[in-house]
Formats: sequence, structure tokens, C-alpha cells
Amino acid sequence: MKRTLFTLIVCATAISSVFAQVEDETVFQPTQVIGRRINENGEISMTMESEFIYEENGKLSRFEIPAYLLTTNYAYSGNYLTQESTFHQGGHPNFYETANFTYENGQIKTVEHFMGQMGSNQYWLYTYYDDGRLARKDQKIDYEDYHMHWLYDYEDEGKTVIESYWTSWVSEGMLLRQRTVHQYDDSYNLISSHSESYNVEGELTSTVLTVYAYTSSGKKELETTLSLMDGEWVNSSIVRYAYDEQDRIAEQLDGIWDAENGEWDYRKRIAYETSEDGQTCTVSFYKKVDDDWEWDVFNCQPIFFGSYLQSQQRALGFYSYEPLMGFARINQFEITLVEMNRPTYWNVKESQDLSCGVYPNPGHANLYVDAPIENAVIRIYNLQGQLLQVKSFDFRTEINSESWPSGMYVWEIWHDNKREAKGKWVKE
Repeated sequence: MKRTLFTLIVCATAISSVFAQVEDETVFQPTQVIGRRINENGEISMTMESEFIYEENGKLSRFEIPAYLLTTNYAYSGNYLTQESTFHQGGHPNFYETANFTYENGQIKTVEHFMGQMGSNQYWLYTYYDDGRLARKDQKIDYEDYHMHWLYDYEDEGKTVIESYWTSWVSEGMLLRQRTVHQYDDSYNLISSHSESYNVEGELTSTVLTVYAYTSSGKKELETTLSLMDGEWVNSSIVRYAYDEQDRIAEQLDGIWDAENGEWDYRKRIAYETSEDGQTCTVSFYKKVDDDWEWDVFNCQPIFFGSYLQSQQRALGFYSYEPLMGFARINQFEITLVEMNRPTYWNVKESQDLSCGVYPNPGHANLYVDAPIENAVIRIYNLQGQLLQVKSFDFRTEINSESWPSGMYVWEIWHDNKREAKGKWVKE
């Protein structure tokens, strides 16, 4: 069983692919969070507590901020989050929103997000290629004649991903607004993103390159952004991460390029202090004023721990919701964590609910899949949970794994949206 403490998660609006459980891992997850407002004299001027409540299997079921009469409930079907609903009874007017999720073959298919205080719906639709990779993501806001579209193409066995962002008004048609080429290494770590932005006339307005570097243990260490100016790449911004001796996040520094002095000028800092037993984490936000670090406010910054479907991450976002918070901006969190189990793909336990098989095992370039059913689906993941292959087949199929690095992989056989068997496969 694998023990995990903290992983760095970026606060994002996109919904990631969701994976079914195969076995539990031991993790630390937050049960209580105290948000603090600290004034310029270092005095605590306000505190606000929140609580996370979990099901026995480690899935988040409820989040509460009692002082603001705010509650978020989470509902699941099997291992999939199907609804996330928030109600703020003390709002003026009352605040409520609901997000509903549907899935197909274990992947997110639709998201419907209703915001009651605005009386509006947002719809997301995800479309996939036959091999299971994301092909298109569409967003529609019901009160506007406006749509957003993301189209995806893949090259070099998926290590090059071309993402095209389009917007459309019915009267104008679709307009290309940004084209980004993402490059991944052999372990599928993101190493660079090259973006070109366009105006409504289709003219190129900016070109930006972000380059990523990792520690020897695979943790993100640097994000360096450059802009193309008069045919030359010019440093723009940087994000630097540091980790403690147990490989837990310890610090994040955000800086901009100081062309006059030819060096990076760090202006934002997030400090993470984790207790030796891993049961408490204090997260503090700072900004540079002249040459001194002063308190800054939390505003959905990258944050602190691994979570099931990132539900805790989204819940904590309510601390930075201005109409809710009013004057009470937060610049420090004290997080109490508890050790619990949650679904994972590590240490996969073999299951033969059907007489399914993946062989030879161990293998090399090609692997063969058997299942005694029609309309079966094989899904293969690496141990980081990344989906590498989805393929529909009848009774038997062959998969080329030549581009995959050596190591262990997880396979699942699905039929009629139900997982029938699972197991592990080793590439030599």
C-alpha cells in the first residue's frame, strides 16, 4: 500500500478524466480548516472555520462553513462524482449552485452547472476519439449567444497535443482565439506549451512559451514563461517550487523578469509548513512590498494536498468568493488532516470476474486482450492514473505499446458502462 502526504494541485476550471478505484492508498485529507485574516501588525483580526466530512471509503460527502451558513454536498454513483451542490443561506439573496456530471466508459461526458443567484446554466460537453483521447470540449452559457470550443489533435504517440481554442457568436461564426502546442516527455510530464493568440480579425497578437522543469523525484520545480518580442524570446514570468525532506510542498515563489537588472524579481510567495507527523499544514500568503514580505490574500492559488476529484480544492475556493467574504479576506490557512484510505491504481489487485486476460505478461511491444463478450472496452493507465489507451473490441484485440516506457500498467475491461475485470501488466 502506498503512503502519500501532499501533492501540488493547480486550481483549474476544467474537469479532469475520472478513474474507477482498484485498491485503496493511505493519504492525509483535511477535516478542519481555519482561515485567518492577519493585519499588518501580525495580529489575527478574524478567523473562520470550515469542516470536511467524508464517507467511509474516503470520498468527500460534505463541506461546511458554519459562520456563513454555507454547505456543499457531494453525491456519487459508484466511484464517480455525479453532483456537487452548494447553498449559502446567509446570502443576500441566498446563494446556491449545482453541478451535475455524467460519464461514458469511465470518462467525463457532460457537466451542467446551474448558478441560482444568476439564474443561468453553463453546459459542458466532452467528445472523444475512438482511442479514448479527448477530441473536443464545448461550453455554452444559456443566457448568451456565445459558445466556447476546445479542439484537440495528437502527434508522436500522444506526446504532442495541439489544443485550439475557438469562440463563436451565431452572427459571426467560430473564431480561432488561441492555438497551443503542448509537448510531453517519455514519462508524459509536460515540458513545454507554445501558445499563439489571435484577435477577432484573425491577426496574431501574442506568442508565449512556457517551459517546465522537474525534480529528480518527478515533482514540478519550475515554470518559466517567455514572450516573443520583435522576433526574440524575452523572459516574462516564473513560478518556482521547493519541497521539504519528505518531498512535500514547502514554498512557491512567483516572479517577473527585471530587464533593467537582468534577474528575476519575486513578488508573490506561498509558504507551507507541515508538522512532522503530517497531521497539520499551515499555508501563508505573502506579497513583496519594496524589499519586505507582507501578508497577501488567498485567491485560488495553487494549494496543498491531493484530493478525491479535487473536491476539497473547489470547496476552499469559497474562502475567496468576494460577495460571500465581504471584508473578510483570508491570508493564512491552518489545515488539520486525518489519515484515511481512498481509491488508487497503485498495487493493483488482480480480478478475474470474467475470464479476461492481457498477455504476454511481462511483454514488449504488442499485447493481446481476451474477453468473452462483444462490445467490450479495454482501458489502460500508467501508475500516475493517466489514460494511455481506450479501445473497443469484440472478444479479442491487439494493442501496440512500443512507445510506452518500461514499467507497470493497469488494465480494465468494461462492458455496458460496468467494469468487468481489472489487472496489471508489466512492460519489460
